[in-house]
Order: sequence, then structure tokens, then C-alpha cells
Amino acid sequence: MSSIERVKKLLKGELPDRPPIHDLIVNDAVLEYFGREKITFGNAEKVIFGALPQILDSTRPYNFLPEKERVEITKDGRKREVRRWTEWVEHVKYKGFGDYVTKKKKLIEENWDWSEKDAVCLKKYLEEGQALQKRLGDIFLFWGDIPLYGSESLMGLYCEIGLEQFSYFMVDSPQIISELIKFHTEKAIQFIEHLPVDKMNIEGIFVGQDIAFKTNTIFSVSFMKKDFFPGLAKIINKLHEKGIKVMFHSDGNLMSIMDILVDYGIDLINPFEVLAGMSVEKVHKLYPHLIIAGGIDVSQLLPYGTQEEIKETVKKTIEITEGKIMIGSSTELQNSVPLENFLAMYEAVHEYKF
Repeated sequence: MSSIERVKKLLKGELPDRPPIHDLIVNDAVLEYFGREKITFGNAEKVIFGALPQILDSTRPYNFLPEKERVEITKDGRKREVRRWTEWVEHVKYKGFGDYVTKKKKLIEENWDWSEKDAVCLKKYLEEGQALQKRLGDIFLFWGDIPLYGSESLMGLYCEIGLEQFSYFMVDSPQIISELIKFHTEKAIQFIEHLPVDKMNIEGIFVGQDIAFKTNTIFSVSFMKKDFFPGLAKIINKLHEKGIKVMFHSDGNLMSIMDILVDYGIDLINPFEVLAGMSVEKVHKLYPHLIIAGGIDVSQLLPYGTQEEIKETVKKTIEITEGKIMIGSSTELQNSVPLENFLAMYEAVHEYKF
């Protein structure tokens, strides 16, 4: 059974030959082991895209290639710091709350309807997705978030200016935050409506919204119920109309809102941070149809556990979920995970047969 066939069968509610592996691999040792060559900036693409089909059954878009560490200044004057596998960009700077409101209202007024700019963005999204799927080969790709206007609803709004500043704006003018969430929801709906699913192989989309800490949600449930959850429901419904499965992503503890997320129709939950209080057993008992993508602790178990502990945890997790899982790390497979520990997880999955 191929990797794509394996994932598709699970998405249909059936058990494949073994559990699929879903992850983000930013671990040099693992990629070099399967790529059989040390990674350099010159050979990175060959090594990494040669290794990934041997490791993964499923993934989603991210920075697949390492970059040279550097600090640069963006066009609008913000510092961008590149650290091999990731990057950090300073928050957007507004002159004050009034400037923020003025510019955001202008954004909404000028861009509410579908435009040529949106069509260009869609074309780029489709071209990049197709190119990535071709490079990944036999790996099921959950396509990336809807990319319009550099924002992703709630997460994009608070990430743009920083959580502290966003919290003040929520109090100073909740109306503009509400309008912005509705605007980004509308743009996402328009984008989905224009997806040529009949011509493209888009069967799953990754919806990333980091809305939780280690202990609970970042925002109150009452706040999210006002605009965010209704908007998310519309997006999920529109994706389902297109026949697209939805992988909802948020780090942290989502237990207090799992009922809402499941009621609104998410098909998969990722990355499932067990050390943040996410219970594999409880979630599967409450929502037996929901597929978990991740669930193997990468904070302590994978970096510091024994190979025996890792194998036992993988086996137990598969059995608790009755196979409704794509095994992977609880965030991403970073360099803190020793090669032998990853291989323990990998071997445990490949040895398990339904």
C-alpha cells in the first residue's frame, strides 16, 4: 500500500495496513540517515526530498530546506532573523491604535470583493502546491492555510502586532477586531469557492490557528464564540462542500473547546500536545471518528526517553485510538530528538499491523 493510499483509506474511516506517519521533519540527523548523505546548502533539496518519502506518509507545507543563519531588514523596516529551519520577524509597527483602526478599515473597504489581486494569489497558491506535491512524491499533502492578505483570521491578527498589543486593542475597540475576523472569514470563503478542486488533487487542507497555551485557550471561549468560531464553521463547511478534509491545528490544551471544534466538523486534530493536557484516551472516547495527527510527546519523551519507552507509547497510543491516528510528534521533529529515538518511533509504527 502506498503512503497516499494509506492516508486516503484512513480518511475514509477505514483501517489501512498500518498507521500512517504525519510530521514535520526539521531534524538533520534523521534526514541525513534516510537521505544517506550529509546535508549542505548545495545538496539540501536532493537529500531532503529523497529522504522524506521514506519517512512520511503525510505532511503539510513548511520550510523544507534549511537556510543560512542571518539577520535582515524587511521592506517595512522590521528585523527578520533566520535560524536554519525557522525564522522570527518583528511585529508590524503602527503609530498607535488610531493608525491601526484607520488602516484596517481601509483594508476591509478596498478588498471585500474578489479581485484580480486575489486571483493572482490563488494562482500562486495552486502552482506552489502542485510543485510541492510533485517534489514530495508518494506523500499525502495537506495543503496550506488560505494565504490572502498575510493573515489567518484570529491567529494572524494577534501575530501581526503581538499578543500584548492585540489584547489592548480587543478592549479599546472590539468592533474593529470583530470586523477583521469577519473580513478574513469572507476572503477565505471566496478563496475556497474559487479552488478548482475538480482539476486539482486537493483532498485535505491544514487550518492553523494557535489559540491555546499549555493549560487552556489563549482567549476566553465567550470571545471566540462571538466571531471566530462562527467564521471557522463557515470555512469548514465550505471546504467540506468541495470534498476537502480539514486538519485543524493548534498547539496547547484544547480540551475546553473540543466539543465546539468537533461540532463544527473538523476531521483531524493536530499536533495534539499530550504534555499540555490533551488526553488521547478521553478525546477518542468522546469523538471516536476524529483522527489525531501527532500525539507523541516531543518535549520530553522523544528527546529524553528510552527507545523501549517510545515504542511502548506508540503502540499504546495506536491501540487507545483504535487506529484513528496518524502517528507523529506533538509539534515537529526538531534536532533535540536523537536519531535512535526517532527510529524507535518509526520502527514501532512500521511493525504495527491492523
